[in-house]
Amino acid sequence: MSSPLKLSRNELLSLLKSAFQGLYKHDQDFSAMAETVLWLEMHGFGGVELLIGALGSDYDLPTCPAKLERTQAGYIFEGGGVSAIICAHNIADLMSTMVVQNTDAVMQIRGVTEPEALAVLPELCERQGVRIYPHHLPSHAHLLQPLSKASRQTFNDNLQNGIAIRRDHYDILSSIAARILVESTEQSRRGAGE
Repeated sequence: MSSPLKLSRNELLSLLKSAFQGLYKHDQDFSAMAETVLWLEMHGFGGVELLIGALGSDYDLPTCPAKLERTQAGYIFEGGGVSAIICAHNIADLMSTMVVQNTDAVMQIRGVTEPEALAVLPELCERQGVRIYPHHLPSHAHLLQPLSKASRQTFNDNLQNGIAIRRDHYDILSSIAARILVESTEQSRRGAGE
């Protein structure tokens, strides 16, 4: 097995944004999904590995067909069997709104794969000025614990030394990202750079 590649935070983020754009074109918030994977990778949650594991054999990901249901106990988010990587930013938006409206609100999350990706929720909610606690998400409360010292150290190491990415994972992400490239033809070059 070849040695891993070392990418800077910005290099990996750029690759992830291009890969998500290659997966979804402009139908989804590819920047938010890329930030989710980057955060997971930077903090030692294996974001790239989770993303690669979520890809189908044709290197595609379904969109999030989420359904939100209100119950007496709170809300139920049904992910429809898609990866939490795809839904995390949507869940964070819903949770932030929910907590602002009712600080005792509770959300159950069902039907998502790669639930480890939900560890990013506190960060995504804090970016919106909202703090969430384990009682807000009892189905995945264990993922909402404060970051461990090891996770913070992993973040610092990745920031200083680069993020180690397996060569085959890099190649997969690069091939997906290449989907956004336009074939160079006379017509595609017409007006380019103007």
